[in-house]
Amino acid sequence: MTSLQQDVLIEELVKRTLENGGLTFDFKNHEFVKPQDYWYFPKYPGLTAIVDQSELADSLNTFIAANQNLLLEDDVVFGTWVNPKTNKVYIDINTFNKDRAIALRIAKELSENQGREIVSMYNPIQEKTEYIDH
Repeated sequence: MTSLQQDVLIEELVKRTLENGGLTFDFKNHEFVKPQDYWYFPKYPGLTAIVDQSELADSLNTFIAANQNLLLEDDVVFGTWVNPKTNKVYIDINTFNKDRAIALRIAKELSENQGREIVSMYNPIQEKTEYIDH
């Protein structure tokens, strides 16, 4: 990806995050992911970046550069989410599962194993954010 292409992508990621409250992007196929009936949550919660909206473009550049290899794994997508309680933007490497109970169990396990609590998981088809009690 050229520097210009990266700049255009970052601009689009910022725009869609702020307009829609978040987004899902597949770096492996270089495409925005259409909503699917899956529960999305961070695969690597220890890498989650939580930033002010004013810092989003710079933070996206830094996050993507630092995690290029992880963003190309088969079972991940890149995600952003604006927490409505804080207006902070979460930048994540997400994984997903169709079954809510399994997704919840995995998210809790990842939180424990990586030493950072996953705040929520999201299902775009159901338009539900589920906050996770630990």
